[in-house]
Amino acid sequence: MHAFNSFDAFMGRFHSYVGNLVGLSIGLFAISISLDLFLRLFGLGNLPGVQEIIEYVLFAGVFLAAPWVLRLGGHVRVDLILSGLPLRIARRMEWA
Repeated sequence: MHAFNSFDAFMGRFHSYVGNLVGLSIGLFAISISLDLFLRLFGLGNLPGVQEIIEYVLFAGVFLAAPWVLRLGGHVRVDLILSGLPLRIARRMEWA
C-alpha cells in the first residue's frame, strides 16, 4: 500500500506541475497576442507564427491539463442523471 501512496503523491505533484505550466502558457498567450497587436499597430512588423504556435499549444494543453482538472473535481459534468438517483447511488457514481 505504501508504493501506491507514493505513486499517488508523485502523480499529484506531476499533475499540479503540468496544470500550472498550462496556466502559465495561457498567460503567455495573452502577452504574446498583445505584443503582436501593438507591433502591427505601430508598423514595427509582427511576431511570425505566433497564432499557429498558440493554437498547437492550446490544443495540447487541454489534454495535458485534463487529469489535473479531474483530480481537483473541476471537470464539467451533467448533474441531470445524478439528481434523479437516490443519494446513496448518486454518491457511488460520483466517485466512479
